[in-house]
Amino acid sequence: MKLLAVRSALIVTFAILLTACEEPKIPVTQEISQKISSIDHFAYVMQDELAITVSQTNPGNTGALGAIIAGVIDAGRQNSAEKKSKPIFDAIGDFDFRQTLLTNLNNTTSQSGYQVNNSLENLSDKEKKSGVLSRSTASAVMFSDVQYALESGGNFTISANVELYPNNAGLNALVKKPNSADPVSKGNRLYQNTFTFKRQAVYAENILDTLNEGAQNIAQQIMQDISAPS
Repeated sequence: MKLLAVRSALIVTFAILLTACEEPKIPVTQEISQKISSIDHFAYVMQDELAITVSQTNPGNTGALGAIIAGVIDAGRQNSAEKKSKPIFDAIGDFDFRQTLLTNLNNTTSQSGYQVNNSLENLSDKEKKSGVLSRSTASAVMFSDVQYALESGGNFTISANVELYPNNAGLNALVKKPNSADPVSKGNRLYQNTFTFKRQAVYAENILDTLNEGAQNIAQQIMQDISAPS
């Protein structure tokens, strides 16, 4: 079990990440789909446990002083959220969200229409992504950055940002903005989409059911979306 001090550092971080603006979808086209024989899919969940977040106070047009006051208010709310989260973490126990996500990805692979090899990786930077891309023997490589959080008040969210990169000559030829110096640059993506799963009124009594439902839902969204060429 992590210390509350560690959780407090996660609160603002994930509140920002989970509410960030989504990029426009880049769909899998028919031409791309025809050139994919297999996909190595690397899913990564960088957090070790559920993040407890609070909505950020809007200081309005009050200048620097208003921003400081809003920060003080949010700090107090974060501290309160930490204290109230103990029953939720007690209910979660040793539940492994990463492994549950991987199991659901494997169970829904057939919905994609491709041979998909799913695995969990710690991909915190571009160098690690470039490394797994260069070692892959599949025709395409997909990365899924998955985050999950519970906002004080019971609003639960899973967010998954998914990107697909070429790994053979045929697919490389379809890249619209190629960047050979950076294989995992945004210009090299063949596909991109962001998926979310949301539930309200999530507390200690139903947190495990929600985590299981969310992992299954996100896995299905990913596999079904890449299977439908535009």
